[in-house]
Amino acid sequence: EGQTSAARGLSRDDPALLDCPLTAKGMQQARALWSTGFATPELIVTSPLKRALQTTLLAFPANTAPMVCYPGIKECGGLDGYQIPENIQRPVAQLKQDADLALFEHWPAVDLSMVQDPPMRRPAGEDGEEFVIETDRYHEGRQLSQFVKWLSRREEKLIVVVCHYNVILELLGGQIDRVKNCTPLPCSFVGHGENMRLVLSKSGPHLLGRD
Repeated sequence: EGQTSAARGLSRDDPALLDCPLTAKGMQQARALWSTGFATPELIVTSPLKRALQTTLLAFPANTAPMVCYPGIKECGGLDGYQIPENIQRPVAQLKQDADLALFEHWPAVDLSMVQDPPMRRPAGEDGEEFVIETDRYHEGRQLSQFVKWLSRREEKLIVVVCHYNVILELLGGQIDRVKNCTPLPCSFVGHGENMRLVLSKSGPHLLGRD
């Protein structure tokens, strides 16, 4: 994925960064991806965070390939045991009504059937819902393991996965130490069952980072 609004100098726990969008530079990075001669994928899988969805819709024109939103690949990590606003998914109804995403003619074609509303906690003595979600590294790691198995069972051969910095580092298990925005990372599957994992290769699913 491309540069996001979290890179504008705001504190990472600023509520204004809740599920933040791409910056103008980030949108330019996403648009440039298709013009580089990127091979046409058979399937595009994206995180439910807005910046990943924008990257997907900007980088791949309408009718390029089916687009599926997979909740288990949203960005992980936070501050003091809690998710930071930029990594918190909004309720599905809010996603569907997002004005920026609605600008894309192929936004309604993105399959959101696997996405569920995030858990929320109502602080004592306050009215309304607050997007405060505890991080759980074990749960996040298990979700990514399940994602790799789900991905490996797909019939499509060339799959693009639009996700995030920490997600890619976790998926590749120390094979790289830095993820560049909107730079495809070809991978392939090795192992079987619970030991299935992704390794960098010259072909296979492409991981795209957005942070």
